[in-house]
Amino acid sequence: MKRLFLLLIICLTEVMINPNYLAADKVILGAAPDFNAVETVEKPVVKSALAVSASSNLASTASISSVPVVYTSVTATSQDAIIIGGKTILIEQSDNTGYVSNYHANRYGNKYIYGHNSANIFGVLYGSYVGQGFTVYTGGVARNYVVSRVVVYEKNEANGLLQLNGKGNYMGAVSNAIEKIIDPVTGQVSINSYDLALMTCYGTMLGGGRATHRFVVFASEV
Repeated sequence: MKRLFLLLIICLTEVMINPNYLAADKVILGAAPDFNAVETVEKPVVKSALAVSASSNLASTASISSVPVVYTSVTATSQDAIIIGGKTILIEQSDNTGYVSNYHANRYGNKYIYGHNSANIFGVLYGSYVGQGFTVYTGGVARNYVVSRVVVYEKNEANGLLQLNGKGNYMGAVSNAIEKIIDPVTGQVSINSYDLALMTCYGTMLGGGRATHRFVVFASEV
């Protein structure tokens, strides 16, 4: 009894000396948040359906209106250039499609622009999708386009032809921004005409600027 009375006297003395002794922070209900920790917030990623899969030759036929058209904000340039996927790529005119610059994209005629698939040139095309907007400057004049179709063609190393499923020759059509479609059963040919075609290497790289496939973007002016 004396010991209990003595313990009570000690506790009351502690409270009088230190009023915070019975404060709520003495009761630990769980680990407190670390306010010095850096919170990682991932930005939302808008995933547009990529027009081409590696396992398919033909691109998606998704409606253009299903994807909002967004043009990259850039400063107008007096040099011929294409602005696509956030990159500005200079263009030089060529009268020979066998010539490919290591520093610029090349334009043949008025409807065909091609270039290496390097990071500083047309490697950016791999991210193209139906409905994507881009701009081409020619002589200081800006023309806006929207991607209408993406097709992966085979490049036949034996005969140099651009083909689908080992058949046909599509290079002439592509250079005129035309998608030629051949019915595999009837052989009937139909065409889709566009205002511009962009092309770069794709598939397995064989060295010397050669590759097993070609990645082609067909676009319409808006």
